[in-house]
Amino acid sequence: MIINLHALFFPLLILISYVPSLRVENFKGTPPAGAFQSAYTECDYGFIFDNGRIRIPIKVYCIFKQDKSWIQPIVIKAADPSVLKNLLIHEEGHYKNSLIAAKKLQTAMFQVNYNNPSIGAPRVQQIKHQIDQEAIGQNKKYESETRNGRDRNAQNEWNILFSSTS
Repeated sequence: MIINLHALFFPLLILISYVPSLRVENFKGTPPAGAFQSAYTECDYGFIFDNGRIRIPIKVYCIFKQDKSWIQPIVIKAADPSVLKNLLIHEEGHYKNSLIAAKKLQTAMFQVNYNNPSIGAPRVQQIKHQIDQEAIGQNKKYESETRNGRDRNAQNEWNILFSSTS
């Protein structure tokens, strides 16, 4: 886990950025009946204001939701172990997309005027919404270009992108 603390001149910003190497055991959710995907990964990122001090610390987080993420049992039992390995790499990419969005959110927090809460709080919400829209588009692009992880060349290109941004 990496925790970054920033200069005293800014509100305290903390980014928790643990990038897991996903394993089957991390996927504790149950596939819904009729699901066509081999797996599903749910992640979340956002911020928390802590008004317990004079300065307003803001925690920016990114989490992998194990209870909402799942892998089809047939994939786990596949005879070819590379199928599962490649699937886990692809699903980890969804988490890394969320982590990139969390880092963008953290950077954008420096542009907010926290001296006036009636302006700062709505601005933070506006920034979060804008980054959410970008993240949704990025995930759609990731799925499309990699063909849900089936295009190994495209997946490798995304893996390089992810490693350069972490």
